[in-house]
Amino acid sequence: MFSSKALWAAPATILLAVLAGCGSGTSEPAKKAEGSATVAVSARKAATVMLPEAIRKMTSLPADHFQIKERGRVVEGSYADLVVFDPNTVADVATFGQPHALAKGIECVMVNGVPTLDQTGLTGQRAGRIL
Repeated sequence: MFSSKALWAAPATILLAVLAGCGSGTSEPAKKAEGSATVAVSARKAATVMLPEAIRKMTSLPADHFQIKERGRVVEGSYADLVVFDPNTVADVATFGQPHALAKGIECVMVNGVPTLDQTGLTGQRAGRIL
């Protein structure tokens, strides 16, 4: 039986942020930021995997595994899905009472190169696509 720390540390473990409920009032940028906050905080607190490896497990590793072309890397010609955050302050602050509260420490979210969240909040832009 694997412990959660062993599972996080396993080289082939893919970490996915599930965007469930995006069509039911939940904002897509908020869900992307929530996934990033969860991984950053978990990497920081659990210390089982370094942050760059945690990011790889959420980006290029699943893109390669599921053969999703032009995703998972920041390179010219690829889709730009980016979350800019401060790894020291990022935290998911949503509660059952405020389930849509934006994570703190998130500076910017870009979906397909379009800013969807900035320092002032949600921009109103919705650039997501079904893969």
